[in-house]
Amino acid sequence: MNLIQQTPGTSDFDVVFEGQATPGFRLLLPEAISGDGLETIGGCHTIPGEWNFQDNRAHGRLSVSPEFRVTVSIECREPDLLVDVKLRNGSSRPLHDVTASFCAGLNHLPGMPDWCKREFIPDVPLDRDLQGRYWFREVAPLRLKALVGEDWVGMHPCPDNPDPDAVAQYSSNASARNDVRACAVASYGGGSLFFQAWAAPCRCIEPFPGNACMHLLPLMASSIAVGESATLHGMVGIFRGDWTALTRKISVELECG
Repeated sequence: MNLIQQTPGTSDFDVVFEGQATPGFRLLLPEAISGDGLETIGGCHTIPGEWNFQDNRAHGRLSVSPEFRVTVSIECREPDLLVDVKLRNGSSRPLHDVTASFCAGLNHLPGMPDWCKREFIPDVPLDRDLQGRYWFREVAPLRLKALVGEDWVGMHPCPDNPDPDAVAQYSSNASARNDVRACAVASYGGGSLFFQAWAAPCRCIEPFPGNACMHLLPLMASSIAVGESATLHGMVGIFRGDWTALTRKISVELECG
């Protein structure tokens, strides 16, 4: 498994499986951080940092602002990753209800090179808007779900009328419920699930027609004192099996609390 930074030094990764010419998925670690006492820090995945790659592991440090540092540790275990994301509060004030936003996608459009995972998005040109509309209209209504307790529930805002022209192209509508454990999407024809899961209660963001991606907002910490850090544990990847088996895997490998 290889981790490719199309933008050098950032926490925006194309994840390539062994022997594959096209990446399996894209992951932004994280995309944003927010909280009470913290003005939202967006575009974290665009900020270059210091990275060390060794064997099947990667470790990076990102100064996402003058006061806050993010440390990312990745262990590659094809076909999934184990991830730790740590935020250090270097400000002069305590933080509360700190949430990170993670984007996991099945394409990189536009990109150099651009690509998509055809197992999930077949026969749609390499165009971000076209694939985003296909995602919203054809994939997300029935195949994109969030794990709540032991049940997988739909994430689409209007599954009975998935009209991409009736909603904003890009949305940040977070779920009212904050007890989501994971989200996943089934491949075309079934057999595989692309998922992300975190060992913390999450909110999820409704799918939108701008891009083929899915978002979770796990709670990093209820509070982070001045000079202290909080660490979030997660897992992202492709799972070969059904929804029930994926639930068991998540339950065994991650404890939501």
